[in-house]
Formats: sequence, C-alpha cells, structure tokens
Amino acid sequence: MIDDLINHLVPILLIKMNKTQTIPCPNCGDRAIRQITDNDIWRTSCHSCDYLLVQCAKTGKVIEAYAPGINSYCMVH
Repeated sequence: MIDDLINHLVPILLIKMNKTQTIPCPNCGDRAIRQITDNDIWRTSCHSCDYLLVQCAKTGKVIEAYAPGINSYCMVH
C-alpha cells in the first residue's frame, strides 16, 4: 500500500533523495526510514506498520500522511 502511494507521490513532488536515516517509527516503534531530499522534503515510512509521513522540512507542514491504527478523532481532541 505504501509503495502504491509513493509511486503516485514521487512524480508529483519530483523528489530526488539525498540522505537516508533510520529512526524509530512514531506509530509502532519499529525501525522506520526517513529520506531527506534536496528540496527539503522529509519522507518517513515504516514497512512494519505501513506508516507514511511526507512533510516540508522548513515549515513542518504535512504534505501526505497515513498511519494505520491512529484514530483521527483522538488526535483532534
């Protein structure tokens, strides 16, 4: 599912990956991959839980996000 989403996002964002980090997944705690681009886009993904977060490194604004198991209602309140 993440791979399908990325295949749609990459042509839109024209991402060129420059740096890769391994970080704890914010959703499940397993190892996640954070890719940092030359145009200040962060892409964090976890293959264990299907977590995805694409955001602007300068502003922190979320471009795309998917986190199974996190109820959006809980995040609002």
